Amino acid sequence: MSLTIALWITITPWSPILVSNRSGFIARVELWLKGHLKRATRWYAWEQVNFNAAVHHALRDMVPILSAHEEEIRQLRAQADSRSQELERYQESLTSQLTHLQSELAALRSLGEAQKQQTQLQLSSLATELRERDEHLLEEQRVCFKQLSLETSEAAILEDRARRKAETVLEDLQRRIEQFEKGKK
Repeated sequence: MSLTIALWITITPWSPILVSNRSGFIARVELWLKGHLKRATRWYAWEQVNFNAAVHHALRDMVPILSAHEEEIRQLRAQADSRSQELERYQESLTSQLTHLQSELAALRSLGEAQKQQTQLQLSSLATELRERDEHLLEEQRVCFKQLSLETSEAAILEDRARRKAETVLEDLQRRIEQFEKGKK
């Protein structure tokens, strides 16, 4: 929003109000002289005003495009943050499950030898399942990060395309102005 206001202020085609820091007769003479100089140079300044207006319109047309890209980037970041939080919750869950299983293992060691062998079989299967879950979650994490990387690079490509398009439009406007100036001479 502030970019739009700054562009509007710097490019809006209007003539500045003639003012003087002096007072009395000298101020009137200065303002009279500035007024005549303003009228005398209007033919020259008018081309700059037209150019400024064209640039203003081109930049004003680019603001929604840049805003849309900025919103897409914000959405991608929000998605990445939510996925990261989800992965952290999975990891915390796995950590708590692992802690719980380790405490069960300590309790089972105090049991008899027959129960110990049976319990060890159960624990090994649970550990295998946890490793598989962990590997599965790590794989999901890799896929999520890869997808995020692809989406980020795609957003960067879209931004680069928009920038190139803007540069092309500006170059085209510059060429037209140069042709107009050559045609005028």
